Amino acid sequence: MSEGSTVPWVFLGSSSFAASILTDLARRFSLRPVLVVTRPDKPAGRGWKLTPPPVAHAARSLGLPLVQEDAVNSPDFIARLASTGARMGLVVAFGRILSERLLESLPLGFFNVHLSLLPELRGAAPVPWAIARGYSRTGVTVFKIVRELDAGPILSAAEVPIRPADTASDLFERLYEPSLELAADALRRVPAGDFVLTPQDHSRATFAPRVTREHGRLDPAVPAWKLERLVRAFRDYPGTFAFWHSDFDPDRAAGSRVLRIRILDVSLPPEPDTGHSAGYVFRAHPKEGLFVQAGLGVLRIDSLRPEGRSTMSGPEFVRGYRVREGDFVLKYGKEGQ
Repeated sequence: MSEGSTVPWVFLGSSSFAASILTDLARRFSLRPVLVVTRPDKPAGRGWKLTPPPVAHAARSLGLPLVQEDAVNSPDFIARLASTGARMGLVVAFGRILSERLLESLPLGFFNVHLSLLPELRGAAPVPWAIARGYSRTGVTVFKIVRELDAGPILSAAEVPIRPADTASDLFERLYEPSLELAADALRRVPAGDFVLTPQDHSRATFAPRVTREHGRLDPAVPAWKLERLVRAFRDYPGTFAFWHSDFDPDRAAGSRVLRIRILDVSLPPEPDTGHSAGYVFRAHPKEGLFVQAGLGVLRIDSLRPEGRSTMSGPEFVRGYRVREGDFVLKYGKEGQ
């Protein structure tokens, strides 16, 4: 039987967040699953070397039984799960939809730790979308998994405020302790029968789709306040970027330059619209930095990383690349790249 719990249970997860939850459940709460399930190794890094998911590392360091399996809905896997004697499953950032047959295979069901206040922000990426959409608060919800995505009845929830300067990484960090506490609480209360499940109000559901590279592409035609949110939401993953365009190339008698820049930090200076078109660099000052007209309002780029170079401040970029008023920061580079 799992230590610290009244019944044997299994853990399903893949991410570094999930790995930390698994580790602290075992070490801080003496809650050790009879089996850990995670994704198979996959190629990563420049050499495309096969790399285990973080949960695999955590399970091995804890000495826990481990299965790396993608086909978790197959009859063979379900039979293997049943052979462990587990009665309950805990899911944290696993990245796979569980079939109805799998969900019915454990007597107490599967419970998921979801990083939003359901029914808001159902889906794969609730943390960055909470910032991108300007939410003032979010939280953690533990719910019983049903066939419909993130729609199951709620066991428990905890609210966490979103601060004005929060990035997705900041918010993940502050969501961690409530997630751990609610996970431990679920593993103790559900086997004891000391709980009530509350149905979600499906009419209030919103969705947080999986984040792709294109979500990091910044379009200066949108309002400045929205761009600032997008940078905080997607800076760490997938990375926020745009293209600096200049008609002046100091190394050539004629010509132009286009450079992909990863935008790391921006701010909203208290300045009115300039009347210029979106993306227009209306100030390029060697000490004050780089100021860009957005679709509504203006934006200052405080920190960026030119392609192939190190991170630099806005003023350093202005000086090093001889940025001038009349340059542009645009959504696309050459030939729509």
